[in-house]
Order: sequence, then structure tokens, then C-alpha cells
Amino acid sequence: MHAHSRKFISPEELNRESLLRILEEQAEIRFVSVAGVDLMGHETDAKIPVEV
Repeated sequence: MHAHSRKFISPEELNRESLLRILEEQAEIRFVSVAGVDLMGHETDAKIPVEV
């Protein structure tokens, strides 16, 4: 088991360059999950494979 120091992504890191750097540094990340709810309350989610 690996010890991980990163627990979350800070608001300052929510940009393309930072997210790509994080994904490259964390080789164990294989998928990125995205979820959302529209104004009518419909939920959706996607599991996107990481290919950096």
C-alpha cells in the first residue's frame, strides 16, 4: 500500500496545467469521475479514462 500525501485538489489547482501535472505525478490514477445535477434535479456522471 502506498502512502499518499495528497488528499484533495485545492481551488487554486483547478486549471488545465495543474490538473495535468497532478495526473502525471499520481500514476495510480486511472480514471477521473465527473458528476453533475441539472436545474431539474437530473443526475449524471461519467468515468473518464486518464491518458496523459
